[in-house]
Amino acid sequence: MSNPPADAKTALDACVRPGDTVAGMARLASARDAHKYMLSNGREPELQADVPVWMVQLSGVWTFRGRTAFNPVCIVINGEATFYAPYGTVSDGPNWSPPSDFVAPALALPPLAP
Repeated sequence: MSNPPADAKTALDACVRPGDTVAGMARLASARDAHKYMLSNGREPELQADVPVWMVQLSGVWTFRGRTAFNPVCIVINGEATFYAPYGTVSDGPNWSPPSDFVAPALALPPLAP
C-alpha cells in the first residue's frame, strides 16, 4: 500500500517488520469477525469484543519465542497489536496439523492496493 490512510499505516507499522510480506489486510467492523479470516477455535478472549480492528495477514515463516509460526496474523485492537499463528506454532513445520476443534477460515483478507 503506497499511500495508506493514517490508521492503516499505524496498523502496518505495528504489525510488519522489515522484509515481511503482507498477504492481505482489512479493517473489520468487529473483532468478533476475525475468526472468519483465520484458522481458529473462536475462543480467543480478545477477539470477543465488538470493537473495530485492523487485521493483517502475513506470509512466510516466523520464529519467535523458540517456536515456528506459519503465515501469522496480526490484529490491532485499540492500537495494540497481537500476533496469532493460525497455521502453526510448533517447530515440526509442514507436519503440523491444527487441533481438531479449529475451523478453517471461510474468507481471505483482500490484498493490499498498489
